[in-house]
Amino acid sequence: MGFGRGFYLILKQLRRYFMNRIPDIQTTFTGMVIRGNQVGRTLGFPTANLSLQSKANFPALNGVYSVFVKYQDEQFMGVMNVGVKPTFESEMREKIFEVHIFDFNKTIYDEMLEVEVCQFIRNEQKFGSIKTMIRQLNKDCSTAKEYLNELRDKTKKLKQYPSSLQDKKHEMIIHMPDLEFARFCDETYGVNRGIYNTVDKWFADHQVSNIVKRRESILHFLDWVTFYFPEAKRVKFGSKGLSEQLEHFLYNVRNKALA
Repeated sequence: MGFGRGFYLILKQLRRYFMNRIPDIQTTFTGMVIRGNQVGRTLGFPTANLSLQSKANFPALNGVYSVFVKYQDEQFMGVMNVGVKPTFESEMREKIFEVHIFDFNKTIYDEMLEVEVCQFIRNEQKFGSIKTMIRQLNKDCSTAKEYLNELRDKTKKLKQYPSSLQDKKHEMIIHMPDLEFARFCDETYGVNRGIYNTVDKWFADHQVSNIVKRRESILHFLDWVTFYFPEAKRVKFGSKGLSEQLEHFLYNVRNKALA
C-alpha cells in the first residue's frame, strides 16, 4: 500500500520545521567589500560587492534575497542579488554577490560584512529597460522590508523538537520504496522525476553505491540547493545548472560536512 497525500504533507511540514536545525546548512556567510562598477549607485541602489570568505554557505540559486547585514556589531536590513547581472553583463561567468543595505551610506571598502540570508524573493532576470529594472528593484526592497520587519517582531516560533522523533522521521523517509521516495522528493523539494533521476545517477556515478547512503546524499543535496527557495515553486536549474550545483555541493559542501 502506498503513502497517502496527507502523509507527504505532514513530512513536508516537518522538513520545513527541521530545516534550521540541519547542522551543515547555514544561513550566514561573510564577505569583504570590494570595488564594483558602481552601476547600482547611478540607479539609486548602491551596493556592497562582496568577495566571499565562507563560500560553502552562500545561496545556491541565482536570484534576489532579503537579508540581514551585520557591520561592526550593528544589524541592518537589505536585499542581495546573486548572479551574473544579465541586464548589464553579456559575458560574465562568475557569480557576483552584491548587497543593497537599507538606510546606510557609509564607505566600507575592504571591510567585512556578515550576511544572513532570510528569504528568496525572485529569480535573477534580464530587464528590457532601466526603468523596468528600477520599478522591480523598488518592489524587491518593499518585499524585503515587509518580511524582515515581521521577522524582527516575531519571537522564535520553533522549539527544539525531540531528537527521537527527528530520527524516526528520517528513517521513514530513507527506507521508502523507490517510487515513494522519488515522489517524496517531488512533493517536498519541487523537483520533477527527471531531476531526481539525474541526481540519483550522479551520486551513483560518484561512488555512492549504498542505497541508504545515496538517499542521504540526495536529501542533503536537495535540502542545500532548495534551502532558500519558496516551497510553492518548482526548482528550475537551467542549462548545465544542475551539474554545476552538484559539483559545487560535492567539493565544497558535502565533503566539508563529512570531514
